[in-house]
Amino acid sequence: MTGTSATFKIGKSAGKPGKSGEIFKFESGITYRSPEFETNDIGFMLTANEINHFTWAGLQWPSQKGIFRSARINYNHNLKFDFGGQLINTWFNTNLHGNFNNNWETGVGFNFIHH
Repeated sequence: MTGTSATFKIGKSAGKPGKSGEIFKFESGITYRSPEFETNDIGFMLTANEINHFTWAGLQWPSQKGIFRSARINYNHNLKFDFGGQLINTWFNTNLHGNFNNNWETGVGFNFIHH
């Protein structure tokens, strides 16, 4: 086994609320698995030869605001390349969620995936 694999990520998972009660959270990073990477005892693994960049960012309002007990908006993306630099796929998502004061919930999201 001569391959390598690693993940590096940085993020913020908590913090003081802003002026309107929002809390900004995020995580971004990169994962790679070299073409020679093999950890599977039976010799079959689908996830070698990839470089994967990912980001998630969100605003959350954990305290009551108007008709909402809590609310959040999120953005996500993922870009996957092989070690030759060829783009394998792209994925984007954004979504909104709200929890009403009566504990009913609503949410909507949008996805874009390109292979």
